[in-house]
Amino acid sequence: MLNCMNLKKLCNLLFSFALFSLLSTFLTHKVFASTGTFSYTGNMNNSRSIHTETLLQNGKVLIVGGDKYYGAAELYDSTTGTFSLSGNLVNSIGDGSTATLLQNGKVLITGGINSSNIATPIAEVYDPINNSFSQVGNMNYGREFHT
Repeated sequence: MLNCMNLKKLCNLLFSFALFSLLSTFLTHKVFASTGTFSYTGNMNNSRSIHTETLLQNGKVLIVGGDKYYGAAELYDSTTGTFSLSGNLVNSIGDGSTATLLQNGKVLITGGINSSNIATPIAEVYDPINNSFSQVGNMNYGREFHT
């Protein structure tokens, strides 16, 4: 029987597969605009789905969370084509979080689902200069897959 909760999970799962396919292509291939071709690049340290990716001002891509990788983060460097483990988040943030590049170059990461499958109100900031995360407080309510 398909109830509202199961329908939501099904929609999230379908969205995740579509997004994962798109994002994994983006992150494991380099695109050369001048020739319109793709080439393989390095692999992520952890396969992920429903994670966030944020292009930093230094040209690297911050990858946070994702299904099964609560609190884990890594960086992609397009100049070397490699992924490296980054500092871990202060809290356990998995899939369904958002990451927003701020004007000062830091990244605000909010919400998401924790390892107990509960939407969290957590907010943290990533500092690319120090390669570190710090908690900045909580939102009033837990959120997942928000914008």
